[in-house]
Amino acid sequence: MVFMETSVTNLACAASSIAAGARSVELCSASAVGGVTPSLSLARDFAALPHPDTSTLTVLVRVRDGDFFYTASEKECMISDVSLLQSVGVTSVAVGSLLPPPPGSSIPSLDVDFLNAVHDLGVEVTLHRACDDLLSRVPPSEMDEEVSSLVDAAAKAGVTRILTSGGMPTALEGLSTIKKLANYCHAHYPIVAVVAAAGVDVQNVSKFVEAGVEAVHVGSGVRSAVTPVGGGGLSEGQRSEVDSSKVSSILSVLSGSSPPPPSTP
Repeated sequence: MVFMETSVTNLACAASSIAAGARSVELCSASAVGGVTPSLSLARDFAALPHPDTSTLTVLVRVRDGDFFYTASEKECMISDVSLLQSVGVTSVAVGSLLPPPPGSSIPSLDVDFLNAVHDLGVEVTLHRACDDLLSRVPPSEMDEEVSSLVDAAAKAGVTRILTSGGMPTALEGLSTIKKLANYCHAHYPIVAVVAAAGVDVQNVSKFVEAGVEAVHVGSGVRSAVTPVGGGGLSEGQRSEVDSSKVSSILSVLSGSSPPPPSTP
Protein backbone atom coordinates (compact mmCIF):
# COMPACT_ATOMS: atom_id res chain seq x y z
CA MET A 1 0.00 0.00 0.00
CA VAL A 2 1.15 3.55 -0.71
CA PHE A 3 1.73 5.20 2.66
CA MET A 4 1.10 8.70 3.93
CA GLU A 5 3.39 11.23 5.57
CA THR A 6 2.13 14.39 7.24
CA SER A 7 4.05 17.63 7.63
CA VAL A 8 3.70 19.23 11.07
CA THR A 9 5.14 22.09 13.10
CA ASN A 10 4.13 21.07 16.62
CA LEU A 11 3.76 18.07 18.89
CA ALA A 12 -0.03 18.11 18.99
CA CYS A 13 -0.26 17.78 15.21
CA ALA A 14 2.38 15.07 15.23
CA ALA A 15 0.51 13.07 17.87
CA SER A 16 -2.78 13.53 16.00
CA SER A 17 -1.18 12.31 12.77
CA ILE A 18 0.19 9.19 14.43
CA ALA A 19 -3.13 8.46 16.12
CA ALA A 20 -4.99 8.89 12.84
CA GLY A 21 -2.76 6.34 11.14
CA ALA A 22 -0.11 8.32 9.25
CA ARG A 23 2.84 6.05 8.62
CA SER A 24 5.37 8.89 8.66
CA VAL A 25 5.53 12.40 10.13
CA GLU A 26 7.95 15.20 9.25
CA LEU A 27 8.60 18.01 11.72
CA CYS A 28 9.75 21.49 10.75
CA SER A 29 9.34 25.09 11.85
CA ALA A 30 8.23 28.06 9.72
CA SER A 31 6.30 25.99 7.19
CA ALA A 32 5.09 29.21 5.52
CA VAL A 33 8.58 29.66 4.04
CA GLY A 34 9.06 26.00 3.14
CA GLY A 35 10.29 24.95 6.56
CA VAL A 36 13.48 25.35 8.60
CA THR A 37 15.10 23.30 11.34
CA PRO A 38 12.97 23.17 14.51
CA SER A 39 14.41 23.77 17.96
CA LEU A 40 16.40 20.98 19.56
CA SER A 41 13.94 20.68 22.44
CA LEU A 42 10.99 20.38 20.08
CA ALA A 43 12.80 17.76 18.01
CA ARG A 44 13.71 15.82 21.18
CA ASP A 45 10.09 15.68 22.33
CA PHE A 46 8.96 14.81 18.80
CA ALA A 47 11.36 11.85 18.61
CA ALA A 48 10.06 10.64 21.99
CA LEU A 49 6.41 10.52 20.92
CA PRO A 50 4.91 7.02 21.18
CA HIS A 51 4.61 5.56 17.70
CA PRO A 52 4.48 2.14 16.03
CA ASP A 53 7.78 0.52 15.10
CA THR A 54 6.73 0.73 11.46
CA SER A 55 6.39 4.54 11.63
CA THR A 56 9.10 7.04 10.77
CA LEU A 57 9.56 10.39 12.50
CA THR A 58 11.66 12.71 10.36
CA VAL A 59 13.06 16.16 11.17
CA LEU A 60 13.73 18.75 8.47
CA VAL A 61 17.24 20.21 8.64
CA ARG A 62 17.41 23.49 6.75
CA VAL A 63 19.46 26.35 8.11
CA ARG A 64 17.41 29.12 6.47
CA ASP A 65 14.67 29.82 3.98
CA GLY A 66 15.33 30.86 0.38
CA ASP A 67 17.47 29.02 -2.15
CA PHE A 68 19.37 25.77 -1.67
CA PHE A 69 22.84 27.06 -2.57
CA TYR A 70 24.49 27.03 0.83
CA THR A 71 27.81 28.44 1.98
CA ALA A 72 30.40 26.16 3.55
CA SER A 73 29.55 27.49 7.02
CA GLU A 74 25.82 26.92 6.45
CA LYS A 75 26.49 23.33 5.47
CA GLU A 76 28.72 22.84 8.51
CA CYS A 77 25.88 24.20 10.65
CA MET A 78 23.39 21.71 9.20
CA ILE A 79 25.79 18.78 9.65
CA SER A 80 26.27 19.84 13.27
CA ASP A 81 22.50 20.12 13.67
CA VAL A 82 22.08 16.55 12.44
CA SER A 83 24.62 15.37 14.99
CA LEU A 84 22.82 17.24 17.78
CA LEU A 85 19.47 15.87 16.65
CA GLN A 86 20.89 12.37 16.81
CA SER A 87 21.95 12.99 20.39
CA VAL A 88 18.31 13.60 21.38
CA GLY A 89 16.92 10.54 19.60
CA VAL A 90 16.27 11.65 16.01
CA THR A 91 17.04 8.89 13.51
CA SER A 92 15.68 10.32 10.24
CA VAL A 93 16.30 13.71 8.63
CA ALA A 94 15.29 15.55 5.46
CA VAL A 95 18.11 17.56 3.89
CA GLY A 96 19.36 18.87 0.57
CA SER A 97 21.87 21.21 -1.00
CA LEU A 98 22.72 22.26 -4.56
CA LEU A 99 25.92 23.26 -6.32
CA PRO A 100 25.85 26.12 -8.86
CA PRO A 101 25.61 25.22 -12.55
CA PRO A 102 28.94 24.68 -14.31
CA PRO A 103 30.02 27.15 -17.00
CA GLY A 104 27.79 26.92 -20.05
CA SER A 105 24.91 25.27 -18.19
CA SER A 106 21.84 26.57 -16.36
CA ILE A 107 21.25 23.36 -14.40
CA PRO A 108 22.71 22.96 -10.89
CA SER A 109 23.71 19.62 -9.42
CA LEU A 110 23.12 17.86 -6.14
CA ASP A 111 25.74 18.54 -3.49
CA VAL A 112 26.72 14.91 -3.09
CA ASP A 113 29.52 15.63 -0.62
CA PHE A 114 27.01 17.25 1.73
CA LEU A 115 24.58 14.34 1.41
CA ASN A 116 27.39 11.87 2.05
CA ALA A 117 28.47 13.79 5.15
CA VAL A 118 24.94 13.61 6.56
CA HIS A 119 24.52 9.93 5.68
CA ASP A 120 27.87 9.09 7.26
CA LEU A 121 26.47 10.22 10.62
CA GLY A 122 24.21 7.15 10.54
CA VAL A 123 20.77 8.69 10.01
CA GLU A 124 18.13 7.84 7.43
CA VAL A 125 18.29 10.52 4.72
CA THR A 126 15.40 12.02 2.76
CA LEU A 127 16.31 14.36 -0.10
CA HIS A 128 13.93 17.29 0.30
CA ARG A 129 12.66 19.67 -2.34
CA ALA A 130 16.07 21.04 -3.23
CA CYS A 131 15.69 18.49 -5.99
CA ASP A 132 12.67 20.43 -7.27
CA ASP A 133 14.75 23.58 -7.61
CA LEU A 134 17.08 21.54 -9.82
CA LEU A 135 14.30 19.90 -11.84
CA SER A 136 12.51 23.22 -12.39
CA ARG A 137 15.46 24.41 -14.48
CA VAL A 138 15.58 21.39 -16.79
CA PRO A 139 14.26 21.71 -20.38
CA PRO A 140 11.68 19.01 -21.23
CA SER A 141 14.01 17.53 -23.83
CA GLU A 142 16.63 16.85 -21.14
CA MET A 143 14.33 15.68 -18.35
CA ASP A 144 14.86 11.92 -18.77
CA GLU A 145 18.63 12.35 -18.56
CA GLU A 146 18.45 14.67 -15.55
CA VAL A 147 16.03 12.39 -13.70
CA SER A 148 18.42 9.47 -14.03
CA SER A 149 21.41 11.63 -13.02
CA LEU A 150 19.60 12.99 -9.98
CA VAL A 151 18.44 9.59 -8.75
CA ASP A 152 21.86 8.01 -9.40
CA ALA A 153 23.60 10.72 -7.39
CA ALA A 154 21.07 10.63 -4.53
CA ALA A 155 21.08 6.84 -4.24
CA LYS A 156 24.88 6.65 -4.22
CA ALA A 157 24.92 9.23 -1.41
CA GLY A 158 22.68 7.03 0.75
CA VAL A 159 19.35 8.76 0.19
CA THR A 160 16.42 6.40 0.75
CA ARG A 161 13.54 8.81 0.01
CA ILE A 162 13.12 11.60 -2.55
CA LEU A 163 10.49 14.19 -1.61
CA THR A 164 9.34 15.95 -4.77
CA SER A 165 6.72 17.91 -6.65
CA GLY A 166 8.37 17.02 -9.95
CA GLY A 167 10.01 20.42 -10.19
CA MET A 168 6.70 22.29 -10.29
CA PRO A 169 4.79 24.42 -7.75
CA THR A 170 2.43 21.51 -7.05
CA ALA A 171 2.80 17.77 -7.38
CA LEU A 172 -0.21 17.61 -9.69
CA GLU A 173 1.53 19.96 -12.14
CA GLY A 174 4.71 17.89 -11.87
CA LEU A 175 2.98 14.53 -12.18
CA SER A 176 4.75 13.47 -15.39
CA THR A 177 8.19 14.03 -13.86
CA ILE A 178 7.17 12.34 -10.61
CA LYS A 179 6.21 9.31 -12.68
CA LYS A 180 9.61 9.35 -14.41
CA LEU A 181 11.34 9.47 -11.01
CA ALA A 182 9.23 6.60 -9.68
CA ASN A 183 9.80 4.47 -12.77
CA TYR A 184 13.56 5.02 -12.66
CA CYS A 185 13.75 4.17 -8.96
CA HIS A 186 11.67 1.01 -9.44
CA ALA A 187 13.93 -0.13 -12.24
CA HIS A 188 17.32 0.76 -10.75
CA TYR A 189 17.03 1.56 -7.03
CA PRO A 190 14.06 -0.24 -5.44
CA ILE A 191 15.29 0.86 -2.01
CA VAL A 192 14.72 4.53 -2.91
CA ALA A 193 11.14 5.69 -2.36
CA VAL A 194 9.62 8.58 -4.30
CA VAL A 195 7.31 10.72 -2.14
CA ALA A 196 4.93 13.09 -3.92
CA ALA A 197 4.61 16.45 -2.14
CA ALA A 198 2.95 19.88 -2.53
CA GLY A 199 -0.79 20.23 -2.91
CA VAL A 200 -1.63 16.57 -2.30
CA ASP A 201 -5.17 16.09 -0.95
CA VAL A 202 -8.04 13.62 -0.99
CA GLN A 203 -9.22 14.89 -4.38
CA ASN A 204 -5.99 14.09 -6.23
CA VAL A 205 -4.15 11.50 -4.15
CA SER A 206 -5.23 8.61 -6.39
CA LYS A 207 -3.29 10.17 -9.28
CA PHE A 208 -0.04 9.76 -7.37
CA VAL A 209 -0.86 6.17 -6.54
CA GLU A 210 -1.33 5.58 -10.27
CA ALA A 211 2.01 7.31 -10.94
CA GLY A 212 3.79 4.63 -8.88
CA VAL A 213 4.99 6.58 -5.86
CA GLU A 214 5.66 4.82 -2.58
CA ALA A 215 4.25 7.62 -0.45
CA VAL A 216 2.47 10.97 -0.41
CA HIS A 217 3.49 13.91 1.76
CA VAL A 218 0.54 15.97 2.93
CA GLY A 219 0.47 19.30 4.74
CA SER A 220 -2.39 21.70 4.10
CA GLY A 221 -4.45 18.82 2.71
CA VAL A 222 -5.03 17.50 6.24
CA ARG A 223 -5.07 20.73 8.23
CA SER A 224 -7.85 22.95 9.46
CA ALA A 225 -7.45 26.52 10.69
CA VAL A 226 -7.88 27.21 14.38
CA THR A 227 -9.28 30.49 15.66
CA PRO A 228 -6.74 32.27 17.89
CA VAL A 229 -7.51 32.00 21.60
CA GLY A 230 -9.50 35.06 22.66
CA GLY A 231 -9.53 36.42 19.12
CA GLY A 232 -7.66 39.51 17.99
CA GLY A 233 -4.61 40.56 19.96
CA LEU A 234 -1.14 41.07 18.59
CA SER A 235 -0.69 37.55 17.24
CA GLU A 236 -0.55 37.40 13.47
CA GLY A 237 -2.33 34.88 11.31
CA GLN A 238 -4.00 31.63 12.23
CA ARG A 239 -2.45 28.44 13.39
CA SER A 240 -3.66 25.13 12.06
CA GLU A 241 -4.03 21.63 13.39
CA VAL A 242 -4.25 18.20 11.84
CA ASP A 243 -7.83 17.22 11.05
CA SER A 244 -8.09 13.50 11.77
CA SER A 245 -11.07 13.14 9.46
CA LYS A 246 -9.01 14.47 6.53
CA VAL A 247 -6.20 12.06 7.37
CA SER A 248 -8.71 9.21 7.47
CA SER A 249 -10.20 10.23 4.12
CA ILE A 250 -6.82 10.09 2.40
CA LEU A 251 -5.89 6.84 4.12
CA SER A 252 -9.15 5.28 2.93
CA VAL A 253 -8.13 6.06 -0.66
CA LEU A 254 -4.63 4.71 -0.09
CA SER A 255 -5.88 1.55 1.59
CA GLY A 256 -7.22 0.41 -1.74
CA SER A 257 -3.84 0.81 -3.40
CA SER A 258 -1.29 -1.89 -4.00
CA PRO A 259 2.51 -1.61 -3.98
CA PRO A 260 3.75 -0.09 -7.27
CA PRO A 261 4.62 -2.81 -9.80
CA PRO A 262 8.20 -3.03 -11.10
CA SER A 263 8.71 -0.87 -14.17
CA THR A 264 10.85 -1.52 -17.18
CA PRO A 265 13.87 0.77 -17.64
